[in-house]
Amino acid sequence: MIEFFQTAFKYRGILFYRTLASLRADARGLYLGYIWWFLEPVLNTALYYFIFAVVLGSKTPDFIAYLLLGTTVFQWFQACVMGSAGTIVSRAHLYRRIPLPKFLFALIAIFANTWKFCCVLAVVLIYIILSSGKGFSISMLWLPFLVLVQLVLVFGLAINMSIASAYVKDFRTFTSVLFRALMFLSGIFWDVSKVPEDFKWAFFANPGAAIIQCFRSVVLAEKSPSFVLLAYILVLGCALITIGMIWHRRIDGHILKQIRA
Repeated sequence: MIEFFQTAFKYRGILFYRTLASLRADARGLYLGYIWWFLEPVLNTALYYFIFAVVLGSKTPDFIAYLLLGTTVFQWFQACVMGSAGTIVSRAHLYRRIPLPKFLFALIAIFANTWKFCCVLAVVLIYIILSSGKGFSISMLWLPFLVLVQLVLVFGLAINMSIASAYVKDFRTFTSVLFRALMFLSGIFWDVSKVPEDFKWAFFANPGAAIIQCFRSVVLAEKSPSFVLLAYILVLGCALITIGMIWHRRIDGHILKQIRA
């Protein structure tokens, strides 16, 4: 795991400038540019609100804030992991010329999506503060720590995802279906308190549900996040990074031959 962070620090210049280039290219490719960063979660929230609150009549107090925060956090989680898929295959020509770590472009995708998330989260927080009339809560100081903990998990998932998708082309499609299922199982659209106590351990085993609950605790409930959930996310992330780095060392010399085939 230490090797991973040492490698990321070594290539910090490439990560920084390639992330900026990715953000600019993403904005130039759309008519509305950077506006889509904010418009997409708003449109998703409006759609989910209509389905679950208006049509199904299932909502909680401050449902828009509840839904908007959950949607934003999960979208960041999904975009980071799914964005890492195919990064080895799409950059195989570059990897053949320059001996770079094979997870480098997966990290670029993560940092680009994390920057988008931070911008959108800032707007979401402003909306929640203004709509609730409660002002800034001291519990929100936990937010940078929550982002860092979630990044550890995302790093671990991304390393393994980038390698797996290089060997098995269908793995990205399978992961996309899995995330769709996790979205409905993460408590984004309904009150988590309705989950029976006997099943909460299984519900929060879903890392998406665990991190969303932590964000909602500090923003909406104005209290500290669950240290049990944070420890779970952190340990899971560290384990996945360790597994990914071991796998990376074993495939580093021959994975490009597999892609060529």
